[in-house]
Amino acid sequence: HVQKTVVGDADVRGISGGQKRRVKFLEMAVGIDATTFFLDEITNGLDAASALSICKVVGAALDVSRSTAITCLLQPSREVFLTFQRLILLTPGGELAYSGRIDKAVSHFEAFGLTMPLDGSMNEPEFLLRCASSPTDFWNDEEKGPIPHEVATPGALAKAFVTSAAGRALEEELDALENDEDGKASGSPQSPPANLSSFAQPMQKQLALLIGRGMTLVKRNPASTLRIVSAIIFGAFIGTLFLNTASDEKGTTIRAGYCLTLIFLSFLNSCMSPLDDLYRDRITFYTHRNASFYRTASYYIAQVICSLPVALLEALLLSLLSFFAVGMNRGDSGWKFFYFLAQFALLSWSGTAVSRVLAYSLPSNDMAQSLGPAALLLFVLSACYSPQYRELPAWLRWLAWISPCAYTYEGVMVSEGIGRNVGSVEGPVFLQGVLDLPRVPYTAAPAGLSTEGLVLAFDIYMLIILTLIFEILGCALLHQSIDWFGPTTKRYQVASGIMLSSPPWQSTSVTKAENSDEGGGEQERKSSIPLAPPAHLTIKDIVYEVDVSTVPDEAKGGEEAQRSAKGDIAQANENEFRGIPITTHEYGQANRGVAQEWVIRRQLGDDALSVHSSVPSSPAVSDVKPNGTSDFVMDPPEPGRLRLLSGITASFEPSTLTALMGSSGAGKSTLLDVIAGYKTGGHISGSINVNGVPKTDATWRSIAGYCEQVDAHNPAMTVRESLIFAARMRLRPFSIQDADKTVFAEEILSLLELQEFADMLVGDEASGEGLPKHARKRLTVGVELASNPSILFADEPTSGLDSLSAELVVSTLHRAAKRRGLTIVCTIHQPSLGVFRAFDELLLLRKGG
Repeated sequence: HVQKTVVGDADVRGISGGQKRRVKFLEMAVGIDATTFFLDEITNGLDAASALSICKVVGAALDVSRSTAITCLLQPSREVFLTFQRLILLTPGGELAYSGRIDKAVSHFEAFGLTMPLDGSMNEPEFLLRCASSPTDFWNDEEKGPIPHEVATPGALAKAFVTSAAGRALEEELDALENDEDGKASGSPQSPPANLSSFAQPMQKQLALLIGRGMTLVKRNPASTLRIVSAIIFGAFIGTLFLNTASDEKGTTIRAGYCLTLIFLSFLNSCMSPLDDLYRDRITFYTHRNASFYRTASYYIAQVICSLPVALLEALLLSLLSFFAVGMNRGDSGWKFFYFLAQFALLSWSGTAVSRVLAYSLPSNDMAQSLGPAALLLFVLSACYSPQYRELPAWLRWLAWISPCAYTYEGVMVSEGIGRNVGSVEGPVFLQGVLDLPRVPYTAAPAGLSTEGLVLAFDIYMLIILTLIFEILGCALLHQSIDWFGPTTKRYQVASGIMLSSPPWQSTSVTKAENSDEGGGEQERKSSIPLAPPAHLTIKDIVYEVDVSTVPDEAKGGEEAQRSAKGDIAQANENEFRGIPITTHEYGQANRGVAQEWVIRRQLGDDALSVHSSVPSSPAVSDVKPNGTSDFVMDPPEPGRLRLLSGITASFEPSTLTALMGSSGAGKSTLLDVIAGYKTGGHISGSINVNGVPKTDATWRSIAGYCEQVDAHNPAMTVRESLIFAARMRLRPFSIQDADKTVFAEEILSLLELQEFADMLVGDEASGEGLPKHARKRLTVGVELASNPSILFADEPTSGLDSLSAELVVSTLHRAAKRRGLTIVCTIHQPSLGVFRAFDELLLLRKGG
């Protein structure tokens, strides 16, 4: 059902996360004869349903192809766990704790006296993971006596596996396979596999497929349309700016300025516009190239071919819209226009070649966007307009011979002077005497450049040669960049938490000590900055409505039709529409949202939203007391308004962590934003009090912090620097000394257990650099804690995390609430059992607020 939907990315909405994982697996599996697949954390960041779906898809594909897959998983659910046949379980030290069939894993550890709890608090995968990391948790000293040596530590448990029944079975299985490989089991030695090509398709077939895919991407890319529109606008603007220049000396000089302006804009657009797409496609290229999809040369040639239509059309529009308006010399039969067009088409091609050189030689798009204009400026300044060629220092004149802009400028101006008199002087003479063109005077030039025609041909020839040199250099850099910037160089930067600054063999695992937060023990504090005063936050009868556009009157029909519709349809559709409010989450979706609103309005009139978005008898729109009475009943929303929150009342006490939960469209983030004061539009009613006093904007910002769902940090700063900067900028009063603020930031660093990442650069998450996802989330919390708030709001702090990382982030919030007396409110989506139990309070919303 999504086969024609774009995959999408952070900027383009596409298929879901689970569907992307399936596409990725099938992309690697289809069309090759691989019998073994290695799948790295394929369920990471997915909800339970999506994780189970992708595991079933992979399992079905392996059954059909009779292939083998080795999958790395973090904290799988029981359903996901049972889709696998075999298990390899490692200890924190990387030792083998178990290897064998899934259905025998639990009994293996029970044979050592480690019993899984029977109260339902833990499922099989959770039990196995805990056994591998802390086996003594499942040994009962009172019933079984002292802990035996075999289960005292994870390392001892790994050694015990070797002599266990499962270990002996594994050894026998491996011995049987070795004997079979030697030919003893089958009776004859197996023939070695034939030498196969690294690529499934020949180069010409690769080119055809890559060009077809590339043309599809060019047509779908909004940047292509933007370049064409920009060419039309700039062409018309420049043609108007230099409209109908005269043929005298001043007019010729102005036309030279026109040519340089057009050269600058054409080269700028063709050089800088493709950079974003090149860097985005480079990541896909690395993956495909490592999987032997195609040759580097095939990919690069296809890129060049696919970029040419836009480059040529851009040159055509710039030339066509300005050449004739300016009054350039057309020549006999208009040949000079076509020469002009050829020069700018080659210049545009050369600009795209330079952009590829930049994209494949520099590590990031930001660096290319910074150095690109410098290279552009160097080429344009050496075009010999100003300063002219003879005015350049002798040791810099070589730049004029490697600049595509110089050849284009010389070519179009020399062709402009042919057959045109400038006043009483012939055009070529004027160009040579005033504009110093061509760069080598005809009288001093070699035989190949002694006439205007030869100069024109030479400029075209050199522009082609320079462009091909750039392209060959770009292709070589692309192939070399696999080693420079490819995924293998960043293998230790995945979300497992290994530091960027050290490779895996130098990293050390940090064992987090259990703490007694429930006992209220306060961490030893060294800072002289007092904790923020506790804040008891209460909300009562919160209603939030937004204005919605109405359907034009002509869409409603006449009054007669409205009365008829109300009479005939109201009863039939009462159960369908009653109690199903239209939420902003559903706006624009098929058969929901704005489409449903239009239908209701047309059938039932303008007051339809008021009638059907609020049901007075429903508990969602009334404050119902335990004895069944209600002291707050809302009126229906005014016509033209959409109600998103319907009379919410709640209390958030200090030193508590509250979960704000509900289905999609229930208004979790909306309620959080309303309480936090981040909703600037719409209509809000109800009361928000802090310690019994109404909330005021003057003091609210100083006592409340808000953790956005998106982790926005400077990638060039370390974790410690980020926290110290936030403390120095936000701690009140401003008279606090910087030394105290630094100590306070160190306390936050310790509270969040970010010491192992303290001196690590945050890095660019999109490029796979820097902090793992869970550390970024904790840093976001830390930046807000650095302001010493009394209240903290967090919008989906576990979004995009696996269950293990989510527990780590939520435990950090729980610890902050207990140790610092904070009032913390979090929106949460599909928490695991461990995450859910970390919360103290729950506020549950139903759909419609």
